[in-house]
Amino acid sequence: MVRLLGGQERRLADFRGQVVLLDFWATWCLPCKESLPFYARLYQELRDRGFSVVAVSTDENDGEVRAFLAERPLPYLVARDPGGALAADLGVQTLPTTFLLDRQGKTRLDHRGFSRGDADRIRDRVLELLNEDR
Repeated sequence: MVRLLGGQERRLADFRGQVVLLDFWATWCLPCKESLPFYARLYQELRDRGFSVVAVSTDENDGEVRAFLAERPLPYLVARDPGGALAADLGVQTLPTTFLLDRQGKTRLDHRGFSRGDADRIRDRVLELLNEDR
C-alpha cells in the first residue's frame, strides 16, 4: 500500500495488467534528479501501452516534496513513504532504487542507483516486459 501525495491510498495490486516502474527517491538525492525526468519521458512515451510509474518519496516532510514538484512537475503518480516502512520491507538501502514489475506484479528488475548509462538498459527492459504476452 502506498499513500499518494494527495492522501489517497493505492495498492500495487491496483496496477495488475500494467508494467510498473516503482522508484524510491528523495528530494536531496542527486542521482534521483536525473532519473525522475528520464522516467517522465519514458512514461509519456509508453503509458498508452500499459506502462505506469509510481515514484515513492522517502522524504520526511510533504512540504519538501511539494516544493520539489512545484519546480519539477512529474506526469506520473507520486507516493510517500516518510517513515521508510515500505522501503525497508522491500530492502531499499540506496536511493534511487527502482523496481520494475511485470503485468502480474512480479519484480523483474531491482536496480540500485542511477547514471545516464542506466537509461537505455531500463528502457529496453520496460519494452521487453510490455511486449510479453499478457
